[in-house]
Amino acid sequence: MPDTIGDRLRKARKRAGLSQRDLARESGVSYSLITKIEQNERQDARLETLHRIARVLDTTTTALITSDGDRQGIPPEPSAQWDEVRDAVSATTLSDIAESPTVQGVQAAVAAARRGYQSGEFAGLAALLPPLIRDAHVLADLTPEGVALRADVLTMTARLMTQSATPPIWLTASPWSTSAAGSCSGADK
Repeated sequence: MPDTIGDRLRKARKRAGLSQRDLARESGVSYSLITKIEQNERQDARLETLHRIARVLDTTTTALITSDGDRQGIPPEPSAQWDEVRDAVSATTLSDIAESPTVQGVQAAVAAARRGYQSGEFAGLAALLPPLIRDAHVLADLTPEGVALRADVLTMTARLMTQSATPPIWLTASPWSTSAAGSCSGADK
């Protein structure tokens, strides 16, 4: 089974019978970015971008992000699975991403994450949350709507980690938690 996003993207694209240029045209994602992702030069594409690619390839975003995208439920040892989520929340510097997230894209990703949360797809959420958290952090620096979305994402993350037996103690130490909590009381819907 492929190990990286690039490997999984290339495999899904070939299975769909598309060239990189065809995928770029149909998804609206730049040819350059698709090439960089497939060559493992970029590991930090926006969740919105990966979602657009996944729709064209008739696969799930989770299948592109993680090698066990079809696995569901709470894992036997949840703390190991949540390391990337923990790292994303506690990051003090953000990676240089190729494109800025949009309010609409992050809102759509939050809605999809909320549906996954409500249906108990915790393994898939553990894979989707790190890029969503990163996008929400970036968006919060760009627009006031982003601050509310980041608070929403962090609240959902804390609840999910608690429910999956991974106490969100790390959230209180995050530089984002105080700004999110102070900016958006009642942001959780």
